[in-house]
Amino acid sequence: MAAPVAGAAKSEYLVAWIAPRHEALGRIQGLRLRADGTAIDQQPFDLSPDSVAADIALIAVPEGFAIAYSRSDAANSGMLRAFIRTIDRLPPPPRRHAAGR
Repeated sequence: MAAPVAGAAKSEYLVAWIAPRHEALGRIQGLRLRADGTAIDQQPFDLSPDSVAADIALIAVPEGFAIAYSRSDAANSGMLRAFIRTIDRLPPPPRRHAAGR
């Protein structure tokens, strides 16, 4: 299995890994973190269907993150095909206004 990958976009981080499922293939899961290392998400979320090959790549893009991976494609007789998925950053928290008189 591939080692986990991580990326930073502004003050948000994404860690992704391949969670083993059956035999040697698995599903990519991810977890978003704040700059202080606390989790944004309650639990890891799926980034791909089952049957992902061993390598994944993660980069920051203006919208958030892009994760690239390969998996078998039934429409292509089971041959490996590259896929890219984007994960949007969370919107910034609302600005607080000073209490007026």
